[in-house]
Amino acid sequence: MSYARGSSRLWRWEGKTRSGSLFRWEIFPPCGCRVKTPIPIFLIGPENWEASHVLNPNAFPVPVRNLVFSCMDCLSMFIFSVNQVEPNMERDRKQFLSKLRKNKAFYGFTPDPDKPCVVVYHNAKFLVALHLVLYSVKSFLDIYAQLVSKLIVSNSTIFGFNKGTVDGKQIEGGRLITWLTKSTPDTYANASTLAHVIREHVFSWIKEAVNRRDKLIHHGEIPNLCPIMVPLYCEPHRVKANYVILPQMPNGVDVVTYCR
Repeated sequence: MSYARGSSRLWRWEGKTRSGSLFRWEIFPPCGCRVKTPIPIFLIGPENWEASHVLNPNAFPVPVRNLVFSCMDCLSMFIFSVNQVEPNMERDRKQFLSKLRKNKAFYGFTPDPDKPCVVVYHNAKFLVALHLVLYSVKSFLDIYAQLVSKLIVSNSTIFGFNKGTVDGKQIEGGRLITWLTKSTPDTYANASTLAHVIREHVFSWIKEAVNRRDKLIHHGEIPNLCPIMVPLYCEPHRVKANYVILPQMPNGVDVVTYCR
């Protein structure tokens, strides 16, 4: 039981969130009468609004609305994090240049063509956004797999976008793909088509994104991620913004383009 006291009323609520448990509110106005179970009215932010265009819980059957709501949240977090990558990177670039130009350790430094130098800037701003992009993608896929399976078979035991064997190979989402092609009822005529679409996306981008997310979870970094850096071809105080090399993924694609 939880309480929150205001200047003129007492609110009380109990239960859990959208997990299916009882969620009850009671309001005690100044008059002393009791109003039970008010109708919730949700106002959502711009990222949730964008996500709700394809994941509006009210457009789905009641038994899966909790999953749809969770999918919408994951998608909105993905949208938010993608929108943060570029501005965070620009802030990092400005901060990098400011620190480089003011750092007294570089006073008197003269570039030597025989000893090329590069200054690397390591900071959390853009890394936080990049990490959240990859985390939210995998979270979305795990809940999406549950949603798809339960829309077809209400008691499905698919609990995530887990690896499974497809044509003799272990691939991300393989268990869902195999379930769609071999275990769905005959009444669902589009199972093979959906499995094919998911498989195409796995090989075009999901496999790489999930593998990079796993590297972050288990090793704390993306191997061979190119950080923000600048080669010192001139005195540090003369370095311009366009000299700075912005982060790139291991395949050479700049981080902003990759996330979008």
